[in-house]
Amino acid sequence: METSGNLLYKTEKRTSASRAGGSLLGTIEHHNDVPALYSNNSRIGKNCEQPIPEPGKLASDAVNSDATLGNTTNKVSTHGKPGSKPGKYNRYELQNTIKKLLAGDAGKRIHTCMKPFAQDVAVKSTGEHFHFDGIMACGSVWLCPVCSPRIAQERRKELENASKRKNFFPVMVTATLKHEKTDALSHLFQVLNGSLKRMKSGRVWQRFSEKYGIRAFVSAHEDRYSYTTGWHPHKHIVFFLEKPVNIDEFKREIVAIYTRQVEKSGGYASQFHSMDVQAGSDAFEKYITKDELPYELLGEYYKTSTHSFSVWELAVLAGEGDVQARMAFLEYANATHGKRKFVYSHGGKKILGIDEKTDEQLANEEPESVEITRIPRASWLIVLREEKQAVVLRIAEQGGKNQVDAYVWYLVKHYRQRWKQEPGVNSTA
Repeated sequence: METSGNLLYKTEKRTSASRAGGSLLGTIEHHNDVPALYSNNSRIGKNCEQPIPEPGKLASDAVNSDATLGNTTNKVSTHGKPGSKPGKYNRYELQNTIKKLLAGDAGKRIHTCMKPFAQDVAVKSTGEHFHFDGIMACGSVWLCPVCSPRIAQERRKELENASKRKNFFPVMVTATLKHEKTDALSHLFQVLNGSLKRMKSGRVWQRFSEKYGIRAFVSAHEDRYSYTTGWHPHKHIVFFLEKPVNIDEFKREIVAIYTRQVEKSGGYASQFHSMDVQAGSDAFEKYITKDELPYELLGEYYKTSTHSFSVWELAVLAGEGDVQARMAFLEYANATHGKRKFVYSHGGKKILGIDEKTDEQLANEEPESVEITRIPRASWLIVLREEKQAVVLRIAEQGGKNQVDAYVWYLVKHYRQRWKQEPGVNSTA
């Protein structure tokens, strides 16, 4: 019986042969020219803005930023340290961390993310960012730091385009409720969502909606966590009104309706602090360009506060070994399972002229881009096992096709060497 290593080798050899001189990522025998191609004395090396590391160093040197080649460490402990340079591709490293945190929970879609569905995985560039094509996108808006920013960005575009097409007056409302450190997030979810759902139903809401000309609304959920006060859930809601209104009167009435429903749900919401209400185009612009994902959209997983953390910051801390952060993140993963983060009112998308698209569809949309190189499926599986997705993109941004090809070639070579040497790698050992 053939071992898995031999099968991997033969699979990649067939893939390379079938392309007849395509990418440099074929068999090792086909790559005798790579060291010469990649040398600092070669034409490529002389034309590169920075000296190119020798091929043998690519598997061990670190990539400390998006524009320099360095240690290919998988740790995320530098993400939030003061003075550290933000990285556009940190979210891929954080995704690897989250997959480990959720190991054994096969029900979480994030475990399917980045798996290949095509014979090759393409490395592409939009001009500003590099990304992969030919892989699965889980579309998990709650747990995936790769898919979530894409979805959030597309949802913002939907609202921005709707505001330009329709002559509505936007009112932004942020709703929250009193919470204690011992309150379970699932309970706070139930109280907050249940209260808002009941608030927007019945004759009281119908009269309120007619009075202020509410045509549609959309809501987005956000959670933060504090070591001292526990979970702090809140909802951002944009109401689209037919015309400008007296915002003080609007706030007074909606707060009264909301707090009454929270009390019926067994919670408490202050009349003074339960809702923040802002109106007009300026507030709307602020809303669509900022929620809990301003750093995540850029891949900058900074610790923005010393006492209150986003779920992505919790994941970073958990990956660094913080037990409380780990427990909180796992609680969050279970509490959000099966729930929707972005919700439109009934018929709201039609009124606003927005197409019906699921989170999965938005996450899988391919931006206009140019292909840089291709990685065979067998090689890509090794990239995933070694957790080097971010490294590949950083190298692509720095040196293009030839550096990516050389790096993956050496990554595959070293993986095979280690597979032969390390006990336990071979399932029959």
